[in-house]
Amino acid sequence: NEIPEGERILDGHTYQYQARRHDGSTLPIEVRVKTITRRNRVVRVTAIRDISERMATEAALVAAKEHAERSERLKDAFVANISHEVRTPLNIIVGYTGLISESVMGKATEEEKDYFDSVQRGVARLMRTVDMILSTSRLQVGDFTLDPVRLELRETVAHIVNDYLPAAEKKNLRLVYNLSQSEIHIMADEHCIVQSLHNLLDNALKYTAEGSIEVSLSREMQGEAVIRVRDTGIGISPEYLPTIFAPYSQEESGYSRSYDGVGLGLSLVKRYVQLNAGSVLIESEKGKGTIVTLRFPESDLSSGGDAHSTP
Repeated sequence: NEIPEGERILDGHTYQYQARRHDGSTLPIEVRVKTITRRNRVVRVTAIRDISERMATEAALVAAKEHAERSERLKDAFVANISHEVRTPLNIIVGYTGLISESVMGKATEEEKDYFDSVQRGVARLMRTVDMILSTSRLQVGDFTLDPVRLELRETVAHIVNDYLPAAEKKNLRLVYNLSQSEIHIMADEHCIVQSLHNLLDNALKYTAEGSIEVSLSREMQGEAVIRVRDTGIGISPEYLPTIFAPYSQEESGYSRSYDGVGLGLSLVKRYVQLNAGSVLIESEKGKGTIVTLRFPESDLSSGGDAHSTP
């Protein structure tokens, strides 16, 4: 073992060196020096250990971490680029489909009108998928800016529920909104709250074939603002509930699954709600329906907030 010239070996400390074998090769070693008293004699003990295996393991872990970080950066860049590339032509399709439908709708047959409806539904589905993937990517890398404002929930929730009334009527579902008698305010990013409610109502409509969907807003005794979305849909199995918030997860998978989607809705709801100091609880029973509860600390009249970014 070659100790660098002039280096002072301190008692009780551990040092790492490159030891030289007789054949001229080297290996990493760990040297620990300790002074002990044995039978009234002071003895200096030197322990030497071969750490080549540990060093190799550490190097492999560092390389794996760097590879994972490079892969993550490549994935995020790919998601952002592909989202932009898909969104641009979709916007063109939406715009020109609308113009064409306006010019020919008076002369179109019912079958041709159905064609336009199918195109518009397909484009809307693609746009929503792209937006959800892009939002998930931004949240994962911390590139998501919050803009908290004092939000009045009664009006916000009412507007969103009203937007879904035509879709509920088309499926012969009863969509009910039970609101608080007084105003309820929270400090939150409006985009996060609106998108969370859209995702919950999308799911409720998608997975409910008959019965009702009930949205309620109330103030709890603990001073919390509570939004509940209750449906009489297919429900969730107890085996799948623990992974319900995992990105890109669905209870049914593969090409034979019964419902469309990429499995990002509830994952985004949880992230959006937690970013705004809230919590999400899901209760469900297979074949009987699902209840999703969002809780937020209520804002008093003096509350205020400044825009900030996610950690």
